[in-house]
Amino acid sequence: MGEVTFQWEDPQELAKELIKLDSDQRKEFFKEIKPPPMGVLMNNKEVQIDEDGSVTFIASPQEYHYNPLGSVHGGFAATMLDSCNSITANCALNKGQLTMTAEVKVNYLRGISLDVGDMYAKGKIEKLGRKVIFVSGTLTDSEGKLYATATSTEIVVGAGDAKYSGDILKKTQFGLDNLPGGIEIGNKFFPSPFSKQY
Repeated sequence: MGEVTFQWEDPQELAKELIKLDSDQRKEFFKEIKPPPMGVLMNNKEVQIDEDGSVTFIASPQEYHYNPLGSVHGGFAATMLDSCNSITANCALNKGQLTMTAEVKVNYLRGISLDVGDMYAKGKIEKLGRKVIFVSGTLTDSEGKLYATATSTEIVVGAGDAKYSGDILKKTQFGLDNLPGGIEIGNKFFPSPFSKQY
């Protein structure tokens, strides 16, 4: 039986830093940070960001990503695609703004095994709105063979209402501890990852 141990940085501290950064600063931030807990679990190796702001996550599947059918679980591809799409959207935003994934649709094109090696999930903004960002993503191997695609709807929260004092985000209407409980679109409610209720 296999066993693995994980270590990670405090994700709340990463979020508090992120919300203070503008678009260009975010690109450097994501290229340089140590992986958050989910990134460690996914075996993320590197984050690349091109001049257009498209984000690529590089990770290789491990045996602990396998399902009972003897292949890598579809959640590995879905998580990589959700991650690259979400961070691509976040890199297009400025101070005081974050995105939350409202919806992600994944299309699986072929199975993944350990033999695939490094995989590349790349996001691309299809439409950038003030409240909603639409992103598409592809998951390929090192030779460019396509394994999965995804489209995401990213909701922008906290737009324009955050205030800062030095390095500390003030607890204003959209401070991290006071961010609204979420956002309602149609009849769906999307909780904020920073609300006390979440």
